[in-house]
Amino acid sequence: MASQLQQSPQSSQFESYHNRLDALLTTAKGALGIAADVSSDLPIPGLNNAFSALEQVLGRVEKMRSNKQEAKDAVLSIKALRTVLLSSANSLRSQTTSIKQSEHHAARQTLESSDILNDRITALSNQLVEVQNIAEVLPKRKRWSRLVYTQQDADLLRTIRSRVDEAKENFKLQGGIAIEDLLREVSYRLQRTEHDRLLRDYNNYLEKLNPADASYRSSLTDEKSRLQSGTRENILHDLAEWAMEKEPACRVLVLHGRAGMGKSSIVHALVKRLDESRRGASFFFNRGVPECSDAYRVFPAIAYQLAYSHQALVALIAEASQGHLSRSRSQALEHQLEDLVIHPLSQLPPSTLPLLLALDGADECSIERGDAVSRMLQLLCRAAGRISFLRILIATRPETYIMDALHSSPEAKIIGYRDLQQEQDIDQDIRLFIRTELTNTASRGGFALLEERSDAVEDLTNLADGLFIYASTVVRFLSRDKHQAIRIYDTLLGSQGRLGPNRMYEKLDMLYSTILDNAFGDIRNDKERMDYVHRALCWMVLQKADSVSLSPAYVNSKGLALVGIPTYITLDVIDRLRSVLEVDDEVTLTTELRTCHASFPQFLTDNTRCRDPAFFVDPQSGRSFIATSLIDLLDSDIVRSLHDADSHTQWMWKYATLAWDKHIIKARYTQQLGQSLRRFAETHLEQWIACAEPWGGSDWSAHLVVDLAQSVQEWYKEHNGADEGLTLLLTGIIDKRVKSLAESTLQPTEDVDNWED
Repeated sequence: MASQLQQSPQSSQFESYHNRLDALLTTAKGALGIAADVSSDLPIPGLNNAFSALEQVLGRVEKMRSNKQEAKDAVLSIKALRTVLLSSANSLRSQTTSIKQSEHHAARQTLESSDILNDRITALSNQLVEVQNIAEVLPKRKRWSRLVYTQQDADLLRTIRSRVDEAKENFKLQGGIAIEDLLREVSYRLQRTEHDRLLRDYNNYLEKLNPADASYRSSLTDEKSRLQSGTRENILHDLAEWAMEKEPACRVLVLHGRAGMGKSSIVHALVKRLDESRRGASFFFNRGVPECSDAYRVFPAIAYQLAYSHQALVALIAEASQGHLSRSRSQALEHQLEDLVIHPLSQLPPSTLPLLLALDGADECSIERGDAVSRMLQLLCRAAGRISFLRILIATRPETYIMDALHSSPEAKIIGYRDLQQEQDIDQDIRLFIRTELTNTASRGGFALLEERSDAVEDLTNLADGLFIYASTVVRFLSRDKHQAIRIYDTLLGSQGRLGPNRMYEKLDMLYSTILDNAFGDIRNDKERMDYVHRALCWMVLQKADSVSLSPAYVNSKGLALVGIPTYITLDVIDRLRSVLEVDDEVTLTTELRTCHASFPQFLTDNTRCRDPAFFVDPQSGRSFIATSLIDLLDSDIVRSLHDADSHTQWMWKYATLAWDKHIIKARYTQQLGQSLRRFAETHLEQWIACAEPWGGSDWSAHLVVDLAQSVQEWYKEHNGADEGLTLLLTGIIDKRVKSLAESTLQPTEDVDNWED
């Protein structure tokens, strides 16, 4: 009977299936062996166990030839999973071939510490163990006895195939993360290890660039990083596509718009959104921070960030900085750009992915040094013209000198422009922002504005008139005084709704005036208290001084107590002005007096906008008050306790030593200021001009300090000069110091004497 069956057509067809299945199984086993060899170069924990389990399952399936189609399907599924594993192992090997033998141990540790990858492999191994257990159920029967159990075995084979397919899909795409992404993440971590080593090796050279703290990561840009989710999506999408495009219509894009339209938030969100491989460098100008408003600090900062962003640039920029600084620290902008940026970037292959340099607030860059701002912008355009993969984003107000510099640039043909005021979705974004913020406030209770005034969101959107700063300020204002929100809203609507189109800044000024009235209306008649409030406002607006940059960047109640403003006054001012200040939590002694947006200080210092004398801060008079306070602090006995003083006291003392002269030369002369200056000149000016601690700074240039003292002397002569005794005193101290410096310059050093001998 057996011989008859073996020679029947059905038997012949059965043997044909046997042969085809044998060939398929042999191919699958061979491929599994290759994949196992590949993974052994840099082993992934658990992957070899997965290969072993697959081999055992294949061995069991091989014997199920009576269920030829089901067995074939199962083997095909196993082969597909094997292909995925082989591809993944090959991808990993190709991304790690450049690793030096000496770094293999670090690479192995990196792979083993990749939690996501290890979890993926562990899950795969567990699933294959389950498949292996199912395969163990397949009976070890002879060929003829298997015919009796054909249906039972077919069900088991289908289960095996289903589980293998499931394992394959989970391994390929589990939790929305493709295995290729995991391998890229592991590869990135391997590269980051090498990058960090290079940064450590070249740290001394890079730090000598003295980079300004102006990147998107800086705490000084916190207020620029609060773009609400869901807003400005269209423009962010367009900018991201432009930044990544290999051959865009323009390599330089100028994003311009009036103050308060959200330029900074857009730039910050864009830089943060881009992949690190496309994120070259960012510089956020800030006119209140000297290091962040100097055109001559831009290119060194960009070079420093480029080194920290891209491994291939570390050594190039470190070597460039060494040669550059050996010639001079204060070189022309052209030489800065050529040495520190263009030369290193030109060493990268032309196929390098597009790299973004983002500059926000070019209008806040100091223009005191000739045409430095215009020249700096034109040079950036030159860099984009020479480096094909470079993309430059410049965000600015459309100031005439800036737009003229760009339009007249030799690279004008590669410069494009985008006007924020022309964005069609700006009102939609503002509407979404206002609705979201007010709804969140209502969810916390006690806020009835949206219930009582159903058109509030639409009305406030219309009042904002395209200004995000108006929208964000009015939302904070209403949310802070939520029990008075309806009254405040009605007042705003009644006073501002009558303005015609394009009167946005008048609406903002009215909003600021309403905030001040609402904040201090109950103490307006308390003259002494309001005088302290005005002093606090002066510090808030005028604290920043040229070339003075200390951390923290803003004063607080502890610091102001040292210059005559009671702590309770500062705390109260901060609490009352929450809607225009950076205050997220409870007001404490260390909460900084820091505005949310530059438009509020600008409002307070412009008498055509702020018409209430109780709040208007005249810059010259305000600086007289600040200079007097600082000089009196330097002339006090506090110096005796500086060694044990807290950090706030030390900060204010350091600020006073660095900034008193900067404030006085921009101040209006007052009798009180003149008297304070005379006392300081009689007691401590000689130590200060000699850079003697603690009145001077050990890292100052001796000649620079003399220049500063002469500036104070010239200011005094120009503004008063009535006190001949003070004039003679200043002249005598300066002349004595000049003579001392001249003698030290002529004095031969010990080395010279030895050389002459």
